[in-house]
Amino acid sequence: MTWTNSSSTKTSTTNKTSDSLTVGRPSSDYNGPTLLHVYEDRIYKTYAFTLDWKPSCADSCGGPSPAGCWCDDLCAGYGDCCPDKVLFCGP
Repeated sequence: MTWTNSSSTKTSTTNKTSDSLTVGRPSSDYNGPTLLHVYEDRIYKTYAFTLDWKPSCADSCGGPSPAGCWCDDLCAGYGDCCPDKVLFCGP
């Protein structure tokens, strides 16, 4: 996978920290996950990144995702499951 136009910066002052992450679109032949989640740990001041399918069941198990697909036990019967339902929520 090739990502274009990626960069990151971090600036700090006495009471304030600012982080910036820029990720451009993947190469034109890429058809994998495209949703980047950024998780901040404010205690240890670290970050975690996950790259997920869009739409996604991340944080939506048992109901609808914000994108409109479903992440519950009935979605397979209705044919409206998110592409990563099994990954995040199980069968």
